[in-house]
Amino acid sequence: MKSPNTFAIGTLLAGVVLGAGTMVSMSNGFRPSQAVAQSPVASFRQTAATTANPSVNEGLATLKNLDASVSSLAQYATEAVVHIMSEGKRSDLFQHQVQVGGQGSGFIYRSDGYIVTNDHVVGGFDKVTVILHDGREFPGKVIRAENNDIAIVKIDAKNLPSLEFADSSQVKPGQFSMAIGSPFGFENSVTIGHVSALERANQIGNRVYPTLIQTDTPINMGNSGGPLINSDGKVIGINTSIYSQNGLGSNGIGFAIPGNQAHLIADKLITKGKLDRPALGLVPEDVKEYRQKELNIDGGVVVRTIINDGPSAKAGIKEGDVLLRINDTTIKDQTGLRDELLKFSPGDQVKLETLRGGNRNVVTVKLGDADAIAAKLAPTPQVPQDPESDGDLDKMRKQFKDQLPDDLDVPGLKGFQDTPNAPRVQRSGPARLGVTLLDVTSDVRSHYSIPPGANGALVVKVEPGSPAWNYGIRTGDLIEEFNGQSVRKSSDVSSRVQAMKWGDKVQMKFSRFSPDGSGTKISSTTIGSVLR
Repeated sequence: MKSPNTFAIGTLLAGVVLGAGTMVSMSNGFRPSQAVAQSPVASFRQTAATTANPSVNEGLATLKNLDASVSSLAQYATEAVVHIMSEGKRSDLFQHQVQVGGQGSGFIYRSDGYIVTNDHVVGGFDKVTVILHDGREFPGKVIRAENNDIAIVKIDAKNLPSLEFADSSQVKPGQFSMAIGSPFGFENSVTIGHVSALERANQIGNRVYPTLIQTDTPINMGNSGGPLINSDGKVIGINTSIYSQNGLGSNGIGFAIPGNQAHLIADKLITKGKLDRPALGLVPEDVKEYRQKELNIDGGVVVRTIINDGPSAKAGIKEGDVLLRINDTTIKDQTGLRDELLKFSPGDQVKLETLRGGNRNVVTVKLGDADAIAAKLAPTPQVPQDPESDGDLDKMRKQFKDQLPDDLDVPGLKGFQDTPNAPRVQRSGPARLGVTLLDVTSDVRSHYSIPPGANGALVVKVEPGSPAWNYGIRTGDLIEEFNGQSVRKSSDVSSRVQAMKWGDKVQMKFSRFSPDGSGTKISSTTIGSVLR
């Protein structure tokens, strides 16, 4: 498959030509003396071969063995890693049919064509294509676990190389890790690092990730869904997201869904065709080490929050209780508890051993349905989330239609979806910011919960890959300043963008407010960059 990064490759080739020309020039002109003709590498090799100090030879042999081992590990694992391309049509906020697409990674879990990846790589698309390491392409059928961001893609192929899951509960910070995938479309890319932390929580959109593996192994756009493997060549996690200050590339902190969780979900999706999620109806938290010593326990989780009338509340469990065992399995931490629950289904009964006030007790809990509980607790959204099913959107569209600046709307957008693997769009014609804006009228202020005194242009749409997207601007943000001048209405932005060209510098201040309808400002950011 032709790489989309032709500019980078072209630059590399130019460097090779220039380098060769420089070598010829040196050969015909300056001639180094015999004393400096030998390179440092050659000198080191000669010293290692002739020295009487055996530690030098041993160190060199160890380095070569390590190099060979890492290379062999990469070669073994890469054969089971796939590149995934997704295509489809979606309705945007204003019911424009837009062509969207995405790309990411995955790995072969079973030799009969079952592939594990992230749901955000393949979920909701009309067409999914899997590209194997040997270049073969197959259409894929997707089975989703949307809330957990795991998906299975089934292709019609057999006798494929596959990767095994490791026991991610045994992963420790500091251990070696290797990521394989297609960052920015560069297939079969290998990066190495180590596990830097465990049990990190994150939230991206509506998806909540309560326990993630943190790694400094470089992962970028397009690595999503690919494997994070250990020195045994087994999968310890699914590369899923990054921490990025500009929304583009990694700043050295990446996150992976733990392998145990992905393993259990994948098996359920394959055997049942769906994921039924059982729930205890509580929020667990790891017991601090000092507290474990005080209670004379090894592990466990404390009930931080309990849902009224939920399964655990009905069984008599209270906030502050410590959960020690579920059936015959010891609970070491919240990750272990969540993974153990995946072995059950809603309606199943489990026995929980609890600790309260120094007394141990065993209670029976009938597991609830996580999706049903979440739907019951979810607040009424302030902004319609589904343009095709929410009738209120038509009313809002008619109400605000005249305020939409045509020059900033992008009804014909053909790009990539609002996911971490969205590439940059091509730059041609007049400079564009890539946003759709509304004036902050009283109706808009009420509808989007913008507090009194906050003024600017409201972002109601961001084109993925555009300058605005790359700067971290998202739907619901309020642009308050543009190039040092305050913004009072949408035309303050659009008129200034119209006067700019690609490569011009731009500085913007924008604020973000809490999605719970309270109008609380949760961040205020000033960015300075160029339109490129």
